[in-house]
Amino acid sequence: MVTTLFSQLFYNEIQSSNQISQLDHFIYAAKFQPTFPVIMTISSLYLLMHNLFTYYFSFLGGGLFLLSYFNSPTPGGQILFYFCLLNVGFAL
Repeated sequence: MVTTLFSQLFYNEIQSSNQISQLDHFIYAAKFQPTFPVIMTISSLYLLMHNLFTYYFSFLGGGLFLLSYFNSPTPGGQILFYFCLLNVGFAL
């Protein structure tokens, strides 16, 4: 049974423990003591999704800001836009 799948891609034959890749260590740990690899995987997915949502909401907010600035046909809409813009400025 081969337990160093990824290390054998880099080295034909493994001579020392320094040649074993970190991915093989991770897979070995997931097989026999899965608590830490599961927590690490869930944390990584959470951080990745948090960063993607941050970019998504920044893009969405910027787009809506530009749409409200350029597409306000009524004077009331323009007044509301500038009022909300002032409130955001005071909040920062």
